[in-house]
Amino acid sequence: MMATVRRILMTSGKVYLVGAGLGRLGNLSLAAYDCLQKADIIFYDRLINQNLLQVAPSSCLLVNVGKKPGNHSHSQEEITQQLIQASQEYQVIVRLKSGDPYLFGRGGEEAMALSEAGVDFAVIPGITSAIAGLAYAGIPATYRDKSSSLHIYTGQSRAGRTDLDYQAIAKSQGTRVFLMAVKALGDIVKGLIGAGLDEKTPMAAIEWAGRAQERYLVSDLGHMLDDCQAAQIKAPALFVLGEVVIDQQKLDFFSQAPLFGHQIAVSVQTPLTDCLALEDLGADLIFYPDPAAESSRQELAKTALKQADIMISQELLNPWQENLAAETLHFHGSVDDFIHHFSKQ
Repeated sequence: MMATVRRILMTSGKVYLVGAGLGRLGNLSLAAYDCLQKADIIFYDRLINQNLLQVAPSSCLLVNVGKKPGNHSHSQEEITQQLIQASQEYQVIVRLKSGDPYLFGRGGEEAMALSEAGVDFAVIPGITSAIAGLAYAGIPATYRDKSSSLHIYTGQSRAGRTDLDYQAIAKSQGTRVFLMAVKALGDIVKGLIGAGLDEKTPMAAIEWAGRAQERYLVSDLGHMLDDCQAAQIKAPALFVLGEVVIDQQKLDFFSQAPLFGHQIAVSVQTPLTDCLALEDLGADLIFYPDPAAESSRQELAKTALKQADIMISQELLNPWQENLAAETLHFHGSVDDFIHHFSKQ
């Protein structure tokens, strides 16, 4: 029987719909990390932290199927067809999505298409920004005596306009989170006030949640639109409405971390424990590949390293790496050495 199972596994590929959460390495589940490490081909979205792709084997094919609002380089039908086709050519196919595949990520549609085509698939959940994004900004999704429920809405619809029941949202007593709603913010504010929701209801905006670029502002429903325009809040951003916003400053741990705001470049060969130690101190990681890596990996590194402000390496940089890190502060030593040195600053 085991021989039969092994033969089936060798003759048909399996598609994994993987949630990458906020994009931090430490937010990946063990199953998601394992999938990336054994992937033969990865189809990834626009908002994915592309540094995670460096975790995949050097032989892994990387396919960008990202869709910008109003400019879909790949239609949803084309993407699902690519997944089906890949299952006939590769063993481990990863469809990498930000957040969770089944929460406004069209993962359900892709899974249905795979099921109807007879393709073996599995879903690996990710931590949605509607929970993790709030946490990194110091906002709990629920809080006793303040909010006993969580409601998540999308600011997008098939017709390109908001399609929300503002009366129902206004009457709900819990935490209300709006994803993909930057363009729809004006409609949302107007709709909720029109439905009778108090303009003084606490509200917060979080941009690039959980990343080095994270910004947030705390306001109220009546002032949120003007405040966001003044602060030039842009996508990707989310909005949270409710009493849980009030104590945000007391619970904000992330922006207080010593390496918050720093983007640190490390070798993709850096031990996982060292990577997590840097993230625990608030840093964003940027992986640079081996010089022998294929051109697609090098291009990813070139783009990412332009944003790095510190590069850590134990080995002397070769000319290729020196060129990539020309405008980056270089620390020669181990991650432990760097943390020890940094702690003395």
